[in-house]
Amino acid sequence: MNNIFHTWNTIPILSLFLSISLLLGFYQIGKIIFYNKSLRNIFIEVSDIKYQYIIISVNFILIISYPITLFFGLLAKYYLILLSVIVLILGFYKLVALLLKLKNLEFSIKKNINIFFVFVAILGYFLISSGPITSADSLDYHLYVSKFLAENGEYPNSLNHFHTKLSGAGEIIITLGLISGAEQFGSIIQFTGILSIIGVLKKNSDKIKDNLFYIIVLLGSPVLLFFCSSLKPQLFQIASTSLVFSILLFANNVAKKDIIKKYLLSFLILAICTQVKFSFMLSYFILGLYILYDSFKNKIFIKTFFISILTYIVVMLPPMVWKKIKYETDIFNLILNPFPIDKPGLDNFYNYLINAGRSNDIILGIIIPDNFSTMTNALGIGILLYFVLFKKFNKNLIPIILITSFFIIGYFKGQPASRFFFEPFVWILIVLNKSDTNNDVPKLFKFLVVCQFFLVIPAIIYGAYNLSQGNINSNFRDKVLTKNASGYSLFKWANYELKKMNYEGPIFSMHRSISLSNNLPISSDVFWLTFLKEEKYNDYLAEIKNLNPRYILSYGTENNEQNHILFKKCQIKLVKMGEKVGNHASRKPFGRGNIYNGYLFEIDTKKLPNCLDYDKLY
Repeated sequence: MNNIFHTWNTIPILSLFLSISLLLGFYQIGKIIFYNKSLRNIFIEVSDIKYQYIIISVNFILIISYPITLFFGLLAKYYLILLSVIVLILGFYKLVALLLKLKNLEFSIKKNINIFFVFVAILGYFLISSGPITSADSLDYHLYVSKFLAENGEYPNSLNHFHTKLSGAGEIIITLGLISGAEQFGSIIQFTGILSIIGVLKKNSDKIKDNLFYIIVLLGSPVLLFFCSSLKPQLFQIASTSLVFSILLFANNVAKKDIIKKYLLSFLILAICTQVKFSFMLSYFILGLYILYDSFKNKIFIKTFFISILTYIVVMLPPMVWKKIKYETDIFNLILNPFPIDKPGLDNFYNYLINAGRSNDIILGIIIPDNFSTMTNALGIGILLYFVLFKKFNKNLIPIILITSFFIIGYFKGQPASRFFFEPFVWILIVLNKSDTNNDVPKLFKFLVVCQFFLVIPAIIYGAYNLSQGNINSNFRDKVLTKNASGYSLFKWANYELKKMNYEGPIFSMHRSISLSNNLPISSDVFWLTFLKEEKYNDYLAEIKNLNPRYILSYGTENNEQNHILFKKCQIKLVKMGEKVGNHASRKPFGRGNIYNGYLFEIDTKKLPNCLDYDKLY
């Protein structure tokens, strides 16, 4: 059976090289952008400029590229190819320049064990991000959408895969990696979010010890293990909004003529972040209101208000128009909620998203994981630094209002996941760092934070070793994916069997990792988010009938048929069974499950939906 690759490139080490080259290309674009003196003046007070080159260049590219990919189809495909070539060329140029400078570099690492392990942690997170794609959400829709975008120059619009509706501008960066033969570029970009935040935290004073403490708090947060090992475009955007937070609150010496430019830049970054992930609407709302308040104090409210409208029209309106066309919804409804919930089925999906996990103790889960296998969901004890802000209440009043607003609104209206609150966690670190409150942090708490950091270090090293070895060659990559990527072995078997049968048509996939399928997959989403026997879901049924899949890919054991029990009355015929073809793979050493069989059933879609046994499903 052939290994599964996501690009034209089947040499893992070359994929890593191309990913680094793309990264250097974006770094070079950012350097060019920062030749603008006004832009440099805005950032120089809050961060080392070079740490923000990639953040600014990527957001700049997304603002330009997203409308193109939404509306220009085949032309967008060639645009993305051209863009990837340009970025690669710039990356090769930067790489050569770096190699020529190597002989003149002097390495100086201070004799400080904390600094040494900070470097170990940063390197470890990079190696984790450089590994093959293994996260569940990545293999479900982030990678699927990006592969579709690379092949067709447009976003998929299938009714029957609900999770693709969560995709956005962030998939463009993943797509550039796939076009270039660099499959892990999307996760490496997420890693650079750490570097951006560090750039802000280290730009404080000459007190290296104070800066180092907050960097240790950041790097010791277990949730970074999750962020760096995923294509999910979240950590990079958190770094982007945190950079905006920094310049709004702490770039106080910006020239009067540049203040309006600061507001414009902030609105642009916040706006594009909302198009990467819906959850960033909250930071857009909170920081956007603060910009308007601050502009009122600076007596430029009218100009700033018009800038906010302009950025909304330029960045956020085109996706709304696209959704109106594709989902046949009302644009005014999309203004109130960017998710098209007036479409039958999508309302069920939206309710699932905002309520999944609500039964868990989110507050406790933010600090301490429920168990060892969920360690990477927790932010760690560093979040308790929130209370240190109140020691200088008057000085920190505005940050306290912004951060507290995020917590309250996020808890009641946001995603019920602890990683959703990593954003205000970073804001807390920035405020404490910039307001010189290191002496207000109790010594015992500092000790506990450092202990947490050193407890996370082994997990970082394990993750780096476990995933990055997939870069050595194809055999190592296959072993890493078999062990860590859910569904990899199942789809590897199914692709082989379907190829032997010379079948290239669509299939029903009862496993969520549909990006691993060589055939067009119809996600199982449609069966648990709709009731196809009801008339209001006729559009979903019509699409299925039109695609006319002949096979169902399922998995389980002889004693557990839950994944395909819905079809039992459809007279499905078992055509292939792979005994013990896979197991419930996981990147967590204690999260791996039992071995299961793979099944390929033949189905006649003419019998749908009457034969579906929803009683068994629920």
